[in-house]
Amino acid sequence: MIARLRQPADADARKRDIAARLADARARTYALLAPLSDVDMVKQHNPLMSPPGWDLAHIGNFEELWLVQTLGELPPIDPAYDDMYDAFKHPRRERDQLPILDRDQAEEYLGLVRSLALKHLREAD
Repeated sequence: MIARLRQPADADARKRDIAARLADARARTYALLAPLSDVDMVKQHNPLMSPPGWDLAHIGNFEELWLVQTLGELPPIDPAYDDMYDAFKHPRRERDQLPILDRDQAEEYLGLVRSLALKHLREAD
């Protein structure tokens, strides 16, 4: 059996700080979107902006790309998300025509991504 080396206490504190910052950012995001109706979440309100629901899932997809797929070395949760939420592949003018996740689906996706990201954060050296 290989013994796992104990990380220094400052590494644990740093991980807690990262987790707290992630939680704070997510709470602020949800607070900003709370007043919007489900219809408004998938509607493009201005040609210079994406539908808020696209932006929400895009946040989750970036977290998945960096903290789940890269850090955790896992395959995509759903490869379609890597395409659909890629800002380079889909200009703003077409994002409201994509089959984007609705609010409940996006929040479920973000929750799954966050749980995996935090698992990888705990295990990271």
